[in-house]
Amino acid sequence: MASTKSRNAAQERWLILRNTLLKKKPVSEVSHSSIRVHNSLDLFTVGKYQSKENLDNNEWFKYTLRNIESQENASISALIRRPSSKISLEDLQVADNTGNICIWASEQAMSCYLVKNLDHFRNSSVIELGGGYSCLAGVLLAKYGSLQQMLLTDGDENAVNNVKEISLHNKLPNTEVAHFKWNNVGMLSRYAYTFDYVLASDCTFRDDQRMPLVTAINILLKLNGEGIIFSPKRGVTLNDFVLKAESVFGKGNVSVIDKYDDNIWNSHMTKLGLSTYNHELHYPIFVRICKR
Repeated sequence: MASTKSRNAAQERWLILRNTLLKKKPVSEVSHSSIRVHNSLDLFTVGKYQSKENLDNNEWFKYTLRNIESQENASISALIRRPSSKISLEDLQVADNTGNICIWASEQAMSCYLVKNLDHFRNSSVIELGGGYSCLAGVLLAKYGSLQQMLLTDGDENAVNNVKEISLHNKLPNTEVAHFKWNNVGMLSRYAYTFDYVLASDCTFRDDQRMPLVTAINILLKLNGEGIIFSPKRGVTLNDFVLKAESVFGKGNVSVIDKYDDNIWNSHMTKLGLSTYNHELHYPIFVRICKR
């Protein structure tokens, strides 16, 4: 059973996110407890990265997928630079910066799915939307997927700058990093019909962003391209996104998949009885969108 300290930290993190979305200002800074990995699915081991090379003055961590190896029998991992432990709520309110709080379970689940299906993505063009300060899923896919093109994006300049450093230090091939808001007409025009796959995780909770996200996916995808979306239910928010996607792509081209990985599903099932685990908040659902 979780300790009182861990429960209080978890409650604080969700209160921070709730108050940010409701535009309340309970405190001037997000506390250090908010800068963490939401590891409710136990998919990654995370260790502080020590190197003889002086990367920079920031904290770097090595994220390693559990029980998954590359074809060379090496571990699947990425170096991730963590942001400052102090993030103002004002910064979070200016843009959709919730991905700068921590790496949510949806990003981790999407990472696992992509790595387990690397052959599906080889020689393809991929964009990750709203990847936050890490773009962890896109980073891993770019590193191990033998892609033709990867574009890692977020709507926050600070997150983009952080991901640029992550891309550099992971030596990602064929990878660019860009500031990209989903309603940016210039960016949408530049990359229209460019990508075989559009990735997004935990990007469906804001009422004013669901339709722009659907529209962006439609514009960015090539014909017969695929949107790969991971997000928890969060009340009616995911269902509303699905309905909007169906209105654009057609009902038969949008699939909602609960059980997409046996290990993730089993982990989810074992946690259902825990007071600290809320499946509507913590369990990512996989939404696949096909552009026909």
